[in-house]
Amino acid sequence: MSESIHEQIVVALQTLFGGIVEDGGATYWYTPTRVVRAAAFHSGLLDDSLSTIYCLSPADEDDEFRDSNREIKAVMRVDLALATRFTEAENPLEPTDPDRWKVQNRVIRDAKKRIRSDYRLGGLCLWIEIPTTERGAEQTFEEGWALAFLRLVIFYRYADTAP
Repeated sequence: MSESIHEQIVVALQTLFGGIVEDGGATYWYTPTRVVRAAAFHSGLLDDSLSTIYCLSPADEDDEFRDSNREIKAVMRVDLALATRFTEAENPLEPTDPDRWKVQNRVIRDAKKRIRSDYRLGGLCLWIEIPTTERGAEQTFEEGWALAFLRLVIFYRYADTAP
């Protein structure tokens, strides 16, 4: 039996983000060293031997049965944590270039641009929205890393008979 559409979407996201190759910012700034799945992002995932880590975590999903055509209309939310090494000294009076904010902006741009390159995940979904991008220090400060968090909302349909 094949995996569920939900699982296929998560695997497609891992593959999509794993295909990012940095090129000095012309297309992408940072190549993810790892694209992992975890129940939730936590600091234990921040391995100092890695330069950039993407972490996919499940949020929630909604299914709506459409009896007329035996189809399920569904929405799945996935949290995406982006972590890139950042070891510069931080002094706002003497900022480094790039500073933490610029690094966060770059890794966010990379992830969003990659989603736009295949927003239907090879036909598995209808579209993907990113309603939330978080880079505030209260949620993202971790010594040695520039962190950002995205909420992905994935809209899709599947047959009632699908796994």
